[in-house]
Amino acid sequence: MAIVQIAIWLLATATRSEPAVAAVSTDPALIRLVGPMARQMILVEATTTDGQTVDMTRSARYRALDTTIATVDREGVVRPVGDGRTMVAIDAAGKSRTVAVQVEGSAQPRSFNFLNDIIPVLSRLGCNSSACHGKARANGFKLSVFGFDPAADHAA
Repeated sequence: MAIVQIAIWLLATATRSEPAVAAVSTDPALIRLVGPMARQMILVEATTTDGQTVDMTRSARYRALDTTIATVDREGVVRPVGDGRTMVAIDAAGKSRTVAVQVEGSAQPRSFNFLNDIIPVLSRLGCNSSACHGKARANGFKLSVFGFDPAADHAA
């Protein structure tokens, strides 16, 4: 009797199909990249016929239509190449979408910001931890613990 029940269950689950994809959407609808280091990831979601939302970002395929303006990698991250406008074509679950891309200032020189570029490096390497330059005396060079006071760190 148990074997018959298992066989019926296996047959029922084998014939059950996943709900079909009704629509695919992308976010953002427009990508604006300003500067040579700008980046933007495209989120791709599918809505199934039973109303569920499924993340399709990793399984989608991406293609920049003009690679002299922008490129896009397998994960959907768009990077600037040259100023102008282009589109990124996206294929997911048998559906196609496009996202407009506008690039400005791609040839501008990279400028560094102490708070956004230097403090994270000091933190990642442990330079501003209490065991290093974040303590009271470290050969005369002192940083705030964990970058708490960026203005004083910059002055130091």
